[in-house]
Parts: sequence; C-alpha cells; structure tokens
Amino acid sequence: MIKPTTKEIKDWLLSTTRHCFLVEYYLHKLNWGTEDPARPHDITGPGNKFSWPVIKGLALQHRSNDPEFFIKNILPSIENHRQQFHHQKWNMPNIHDKPEDMEVGAVDAICSLLGFRKYQGGSHDLKDIPEIIKRSQSEKVRLLWTVEPERARWMWRAYLHMKKIPMPDLKLIKSLDKIPNIGLPDKTYKKILKRLKEVKNMLKKRGYDL
Repeated sequence: MIKPTTKEIKDWLLSTTRHCFLVEYYLHKLNWGTEDPARPHDITGPGNKFSWPVIKGLALQHRSNDPEFFIKNILPSIENHRQQFHHQKWNMPNIHDKPEDMEVGAVDAICSLLGFRKYQGGSHDLKDIPEIIKRSQSEKVRLLWTVEPERARWMWRAYLHMKKIPMPDLKLIKSLDKIPNIGLPDKTYKKILKRLKEVKNMLKKRGYDL
C-alpha cells in the first residue's frame, strides 16, 4: 500500500478543516442541516474525512494524474466517504425522505467549489456559482457530482441565500496548530478542535507526528 507523507496528510487535514468551517458557518447562518447526524460536517460519522480509510487515499490526490493511480489508491477512499449522511441523500436526490435532506448537500456542493480542488478547476468565487451550475447542466460537465435538475434546484436555492451572507475569511486558518474561530458557534468550534486533536493522536500511533 502506498502511504501518504506527513506533508500530504497535513495538507489534507488543513483543507478538510477549512471546508468543515465553511460549511458549518453557512449551515449555522441558515439554520439548515439540523437533522444531519454527522456534524460537524465531514469529520464525524461513518466515512468521515478524519478517519484513516479516507485519509490514506485522499491525502494522495495530488501525487499523480495517472487514472490507474486514482482508481487504485484514491477512489476507494472516495467511496468510503460517501457513507456520510449528506452524501447518501445528495447522491439519490429523487428518493430523499424530505426536502430538507438536500440542504446540507447543496451547501456542501457550493462550498467545495469555493475551496481549492484541482479536479474542479481550482477555487472559485461565490459569484461564479450560477455560471458553473448552468454550464454543468448544458455541457454535461461532470464535477464530483452531476448537476441534475433536482440538485440544480437545491444549489440555486442555497446560492440565493448564501450570497446574502458575508463570507468568512478562510485564509485566517493557516495551520493545524492555531485555528481561530471565524464565525462558528462556540460549541461547534470546540467540537472541531476536539476532533482534530483525536485525529492527530490516531495518526501519531501510525507514525505521523503532526
């Protein structure tokens, strides 16, 4: 098995932490996702991004552009992550139990575009989102998900709400050593820091001193 380096893991954890903060920030402002059992976003519950089965693959995502490398080393971790409650609902948009099940997925999809993700063309601004949704539908551009009509409707709804909210400054989260609160409820902020401490301890047992 190919093992990620300490730097690759640090980069992955930092990117995940920033994304978690951003999604939680908007969910808090909108009061959405209150019934999602896996929060803080992406770092708790089955298939979370702070678990080793996900870390060991996704930390390698920038190492090679070889499709075979992706299929063998990274795709299994992506599939593992899709156990998350919000992915289960977002990936099956026509059979969700209730409309609110799609709210977290819509915010997550937009926030993934706001962060830097090589496979989605780098980072984008919130003002770019409408064009991305339109282009993805008209050109059948495949991002991490396909923007089908049901998903597109929820992304439009989320965007119209999110654009009214001042975006937090993610650049303030510079390292894993000292993470400022950029607008989350104190309870959520402390939960994220606790999970980060837990994952550092887990990784130390695997030989990674972060």
